[in-house]
Amino acid sequence: MAAAVLGIGLLVYGTATHNDDNFPFAPMSMFAFRTDPNGSIDAYYLEANTDSGARVKVPMTRNAAGMARAELEAQLGRIMADPSLLQSIADTQRRLQPGMPHYTRLYVMRERIVLKDGARDHKETQQLVDWQVR
Repeated sequence: MAAAVLGIGLLVYGTATHNDDNFPFAPMSMFAFRTDPNGSIDAYYLEANTDSGARVKVPMTRNAAGMARAELEAQLGRIMADPSLLQSIADTQRRLQPGMPHYTRLYVMRERIVLKDGARDHKETQQLVDWQVR
């Protein structure tokens, strides 16, 4: 009984705080909709140029970027309107990973999986916005 109460309490806490870090004790919004079998599925992520000359995919965790991917998606409208908000990700990466190559430019990317009859037909990748790190 105590375990059930604890589990339900953690689920309510994760949902109320919109915190995805403690999945499965997190919002279950990803299960709240149906995907059209002839529609598409979008996933957003960040890429960055580094001062070592590489272009890398930014790990979307609080320990690396200061935000999880769900938080990026929740803030996407604000970031599209004001790309300077990406500066905090570069600042966080410099602070948390001082020995790693630093980000010099950040890109918000969208990967779209296009479905046909419920199966993957093809994938499209698009750069939505970028920010020159200061």
